[in-house]
Amino acid sequence: MSYVKLKGTSLTDLLAYVKDVFPNKYQAWLDELPIESQIIFKDIILNTEFYDVFYGHIEPLRVIGKVCFDGDEIKAAYECGKYGS
Repeated sequence: MSYVKLKGTSLTDLLAYVKDVFPNKYQAWLDELPIESQIIFKDIILNTEFYDVFYGHIEPLRVIGKVCFDGDEIKAAYECGKYGS
């Protein structure tokens, strides 16, 4: 667990990105997440709540790179950033 927290809006952007852009890979993405991240993403994410940055953003983004971009985490971060802006 990290000491840095991230507001729920960032997490909902990642979730929406995978569901909208890669709907056929959504379940694979969810299954690849560490259990701590799965707990977050299988529950309702509240935009006003704060979540652990590692399990709520870093790991999910890394797994997007693995599942959706053939391991290219930089491309995943770039594309997710464009989507959320």
